[in-house]
Amino acid sequence: MVNRNHLKLLPIFILLATIGQALTVPGNHVSNPSVFSQAPLGTPYPTHVTLNGAGASFPAPIINFWAGNYSAGHTNTSIVYKSVGSGAGQLAAAQHVGDFFASDAPLSTAQRPLYPNILHIPETIGSIALAYNLPGITQHLNLTGALIAQIYLGQVSKWNDPAIQSINPGVTLPNQNITTVHRSDSSGTTFIFTSYLASQSTTWATTCPVGTPWPTACAGGVPPLCSPLPCAITGNGNAGVATAIQTHTYSFGYVELNYAITNGMTYGQVRNADNTAWVIPTETTTANAVKNYTSTHALPSGTADWSSVSMLNQAGLQTYPIASFTYLLVYRELNVLPSMNINETAQRNALVSFLNWVVTTGQQYSSLPTLNYVPLPASVVAVDQASINSITYTIVSKPVHRTFNLSVSNTAGWSTTALTVYSGDTVTLLLSSVDGLAHQWYLDFNNNGVFDSNENNTCTSCVTLRASTLFSSSTAVNFTFVPLIMNPNSIPSLGNWTFRDSQNAASSGNFQIFPQQIAIPFVPPANSLTSSLIPVMDTSRITTQGSLIVDMRTQVFGGNVSEITVNSASGSLTSQKTDKISGLHFTLSSGQLQSLFIFTAATQPNATSSNITVKLNGLTGTATYTVSRTLDMANQGAVNIVDLATVAFHYGTTLGQPNYSPTSDVNADGKIDILDLALVAFYFNDPAFS
Repeated sequence: MVNRNHLKLLPIFILLATIGQALTVPGNHVSNPSVFSQAPLGTPYPTHVTLNGAGASFPAPIINFWAGNYSAGHTNTSIVYKSVGSGAGQLAAAQHVGDFFASDAPLSTAQRPLYPNILHIPETIGSIALAYNLPGITQHLNLTGALIAQIYLGQVSKWNDPAIQSINPGVTLPNQNITTVHRSDSSGTTFIFTSYLASQSTTWATTCPVGTPWPTACAGGVPPLCSPLPCAITGNGNAGVATAIQTHTYSFGYVELNYAITNGMTYGQVRNADNTAWVIPTETTTANAVKNYTSTHALPSGTADWSSVSMLNQAGLQTYPIASFTYLLVYRELNVLPSMNINETAQRNALVSFLNWVVTTGQQYSSLPTLNYVPLPASVVAVDQASINSITYTIVSKPVHRTFNLSVSNTAGWSTTALTVYSGDTVTLLLSSVDGLAHQWYLDFNNNGVFDSNENNTCTSCVTLRASTLFSSSTAVNFTFVPLIMNPNSIPSLGNWTFRDSQNAASSGNFQIFPQQIAIPFVPPANSLTSSLIPVMDTSRITTQGSLIVDMRTQVFGGNVSEITVNSASGSLTSQKTDKISGLHFTLSSGQLQSLFIFTAATQPNATSSNITVKLNGLTGTATYTVSRTLDMANQGAVNIVDLATVAFHYGTTLGQPNYSPTSDVNADGKIDILDLALVAFYFNDPAFS
């Protein structure tokens, strides 16, 4: 029997349901124009592509060298690389910000679900040097892996400690405290270094986590304070660590070899894995590591798991034990990146060309004295090229045929002064003369009011018409062309272009061209499933990931959406699913295009849902989500009146009361109240995927 007190609440939830419906009532299809700037004078065909990358500082010197060298020979392409650390590079990849990403640390098995269809492309090989600042000492000190771990654990804290002095006979070491230096940022160099320490020290392996962040708590604590400086200081990036070592006497830290050499630093020689020799990091001793590894191990494919690939502690008399690949992370399907959709296939082609150049021609520069990296062996290049050549950019939007009627006279100008099309459309202009005089339609790319040779049909290299023939009749003349953005023989780029009459420059209008599609990626707050930034519901930490592709012609969208849950206490993966959704529409809400849907996961003890809000503003969009217990309680594929009624039936109860239901307590706060009703009402009539 229904509780009468609950019946009193029916007006409340009916009102909320009405509000929910109002939020999602289909509105009129509206165009969502973006503001573009006119092409500057003197640049009629600016078909220039800029590729943006970010990530590891370990390979930054050689990536920046490659960028400049490649652009010098490919003047239509610029490459901008930001050295922000591997952790920041991985996060940028997860958030789909940029075109390519760099990390010294391969993605872990646990991280991989956050990066669907991503490629690992080893682009170079380097080693980590142990550098120090000891006045008067310029030789390569002997160091063992166990000793290095003891120094960073604070167990060896003096430079003249017997553990150091005994393996460096003939060197007078100072009675000074050791100031250790480590990275302050999330770093692939730290990942390689701590992985090495874990292989050399049982204490480190059992108590200090290996990863891109520096471990802040280990058995044995952190090095103690010493006067006048703390015995542990930090630096941002390899450059920051190098600077910290150079500016602090008696300091000791880890940097990529190139930074040690180019900064004139003193660094140690490390005992090899065979325990038979002290080995200085050089191009040759680092190359021995990759040679020995690749001769005994088959490399994974680009889309496979690279987390077990390690060149640490490779055998050989003259093999340096702290060597590693560093990786470019690139999505195999590039239409998931917003930056790619602006220039369509031109951006993809530029990236593929650059990457192929990097792993082939670019390798010859690796061992320059200013770089000090190791060229990739042929076997690694083959794996890389297979990955690079598998990269695609898929256009899901279908071109249409658009027809416009335009008449013109010298006194009144064009009858229509604004044309909007999408790249790849077939455009037909029905052109007629009102005053019986001759006229000609053309696109004035540099907006100089002059019918330039590369704007008319005498352009011998142009495969697409840009100008009509002369017409003077009131009977319409048919002029058909296909505008393609980033095509030097068509339209230089998306945006606003001026069309004119070649016989009367004052007769002009605006020709606006949009891209065919854009990507709206989910933006995870962190690149780790176990991060405290990931939303938690009950015992599950829930991450929703994917990239939605919006057909700009129809403003219908879809894509692959993944939901990954881990146990919030143990961090173990509890569920993972990916669905391909399609046919979702935007509606106009509060002046903005918006779409809502939910994604349900069969978590325990209660099913949960990611409640997703997608917004579109011009050529940019956002996909955000909150988590709750599932809003599709009836499992009917949509949030509907049954779900509202279910919450209403249990309304007013709290945890422990007979009529309390955890299913209806969608925000899991222990009470079923107006907040639960409002959340269900907000997503009322919206689709649910389970």
